[in-house]
Amino acid sequence: MKLVLPAHAGVILGETNYKLIFGLKFLREIGMLPNSSADNTVAFSEMVGGIMDFDPFSLLKALKASLITYDDLDEKAIEEWFETSEQVDWLFENFTKFLESAPMTTKKTKQLMTYFKKAMAEMEIPEV
Repeated sequence: MKLVLPAHAGVILGETNYKLIFGLKFLREIGMLPNSSADNTVAFSEMVGGIMDFDPFSLLKALKASLITYDDLDEKAIEEWFETSEQVDWLFENFTKFLESAPMTTKKTKQLMTYFKKAMAEMEIPEV
């Protein structure tokens, strides 16, 4: 059974609406491995922190990972869409919200978001 978020948690490539999926394939694709808690925390933290810092490579990596389940998509198609889509700003604004709502990523994302927001406040970096 696949975890699929509501229809708004997706991207339209060509004529197809692809829902973003945050399951085990997603976790493996971003570098998380079984029995490797410390390394997993680093991998997940770098991705979430990069997205919060508006790093396009972090968002692209997360997007590719969330679409890894679809056999009809390849990296080239995703990158071409990413470079030209008007949805990229929307993804930057909402991707961490999707991670917060997915069962496999909710607790770690909420924990990291609290930490990152506190760190940003201490450094006086305004949230966008």
